Amino acid sequence: MKKSALFLVLVLGIGGGALFSVPQADRFPHAKHAGLFPSCEGCHSGITAGDATAVYSVTPETCAGCHNGTVQPPVDWAGPSPPASNVTFSHSEHPPVPCALCHQMPDATESMEIQRANLTSCLACHAPDAEEHRAAGVPCAKCHQPLHEATTLTADRIAAFPKPNDHARDDFLSLHSSEAAEDLTRCAVCHSQDSCRRCHLNAERVTQIQDLPRDERVALLVADRPGRWPKPPRHEQSDWRNVHGAEAKTAIDTCANCHAQPSCETCHGDAGPVVIRELPVPATDGPRGVVIAAGGPPGHTPDFKVQHRSAAVAGIPNCSTCHTESYCADCHDGPSSPGFHPVNFVARHGAEAFARETECATCHSSEGFCRDCHEGVGFAQGGRSNAAYHDATDSWLIGHGRAARQNLETCTTCHQQSSCLRCHSAKTGWRVNPHGPDFDPDRVADRSEISCAICHFSSQLD
Repeated sequence: MKKSALFLVLVLGIGGGALFSVPQADRFPHAKHAGLFPSCEGCHSGITAGDATAVYSVTPETCAGCHNGTVQPPVDWAGPSPPASNVTFSHSEHPPVPCALCHQMPDATESMEIQRANLTSCLACHAPDAEEHRAAGVPCAKCHQPLHEATTLTADRIAAFPKPNDHARDDFLSLHSSEAAEDLTRCAVCHSQDSCRRCHLNAERVTQIQDLPRDERVALLVADRPGRWPKPPRHEQSDWRNVHGAEAKTAIDTCANCHAQPSCETCHGDAGPVVIRELPVPATDGPRGVVIAAGGPPGHTPDFKVQHRSAAVAGIPNCSTCHTESYCADCHDGPSSPGFHPVNFVARHGAEAFARETECATCHSSEGFCRDCHEGVGFAQGGRSNAAYHDATDSWLIGHGRAARQNLETCTTCHQQSSCLRCHSAKTGWRVNPHGPDFDPDRVADRSEISCAICHFSSQLD
């Protein structure tokens, strides 16, 4: 008889009743002993008696009756030791079924031609719709206990667990959260909270992850394994860089599965949108999340530094998302640069501002920046212009309309809307018509009657 440390484990189980698979070479030679043990109960009387502690009724002394050195060579056999397993099956607790139903070889002609338990037979009752043992949808928890309860399993045994078939799908990582929410007990058979923490930066916020216990064996297995973050299909679309900010504001918890604050700060910097502060901060010994290569927004072409003026005026992209005023000033008015304006520009800037050779509002607020200076030098007093600023022209008031139509922005340096309405409102004051001979009131009213209502009563618009 062949010595085997795992004698009969393949066949009917262990002392504690858990079914467990071992390599085929370790099987006890049942066929050779068919004449001595015509029925299973000869060695496994504890199973039929419902006594899990007496699964094996044979002893080394029983074997020595034949293996005494005369009849048969002696053997050194002390019976199998219960192997580690997370299978919950117990012969003594399971409803009685014929042994051959699970252990008979498919083409057997003799009763002792047996094999390890036939899992197909198990699935016939426990998962009747399953194609095979690891098919998608098989309820693992019906036969397997949660990993944290299988304390006899070593880390190596856990690492050798086979994967369910659905884990091989290309989209499994992207969709597994919904499956975990539907049946977390299935996940708990093989995984602990440490499995999820390898990738999930927001593990502390995800209910399903927190519901899984921690496990030192799994923590050891995943300690040196990098996280995996598949790119969602939405991220592949051409407009993603333009719209991702708006989507982040409505679903930042979803972003937190893969991204930490440093992910966004590579492009947005420390002064990025407030929503970034809702992302997790990666732990020193935890996953870093998706690492993004810093890059400019769409439209930042190689010559954008020269051409950025028009984009800044239009506000596309929103420059203030990444840049502060000092960022612009470093180039436009920095000590190491001649600045945007030539030397002594202040002395002659009025002509250029009036002629609109440059768009002053790109960098300056005419209501604030310009007025502060003009009032400081006496060119604007209490919001009113004096003769010094308006070129000492006696008839300036009569001809100022042409200048206003040419560059109304310049007027706002000193004047507010109320200044104009003192004369040009159809409601009060002098009621002077500010519109030129080609003015089309219907076209303007179609665009915005609200603007018309500033000077006109609603009845005057009909």
